[in-house]
Amino acid sequence: MFYRKRTFSSVRMDVKRAFTLLELVVVVVLVAILSSVAVSKIHTGSKLDEYVYNLLNDIRYTQILALSYDAYDGSTSFDQIKNSYYLNFGTNCYSIFFNKSTQEIINDYMGSNSKLECKQGSRTYLDGLAITGNPIGFDYLGRPIISGGIANTPSEITLKYNSEEKIITIQPYTGYLSVK
Repeated sequence: MFYRKRTFSSVRMDVKRAFTLLELVVVVVLVAILSSVAVSKIHTGSKLDEYVYNLLNDIRYTQILALSYDAYDGSTSFDQIKNSYYLNFGTNCYSIFFNKSTQEIINDYMGSNSKLECKQGSRTYLDGLAITGNPIGFDYLGRPIISGGIANTPSEITLKYNSEEKIITIQPYTGYLSVK
């Protein structure tokens, strides 16, 4: 048997054509970035939807503040109405405050130094909005307080903007929120 001596010039190198993992990762990242930009541009939510979402978050924030305040001292003379956090609704805005008698306005948790108060230019203000609903508070157990006592029936907050209407319902005892 004869063996031929192979040289590099006579050997044919089979080169596979494929993408490397790095190239695939870069393409996936670019597609994800482009799709997130496209989705944000085609968002069709209305101003009212955005405002309802913010109000729901602020109601939950108020309840969390009340739960974390830790003011209850175990005494029978503890005033849960005074030592609670509240949302008060204006014509087209709302504010969050502590202590119903002093109405000490709470700072905005979004990182700014502004207060969560009912005034034009604040995050809680929307021109042309109509809000109807009783002021709502939360006690140290996170229970809703309406009209000076623990709520035993659902409470509703109605928001109207242009021709749209949304109703936020707050359940008694738990403070569970739902939107219709």
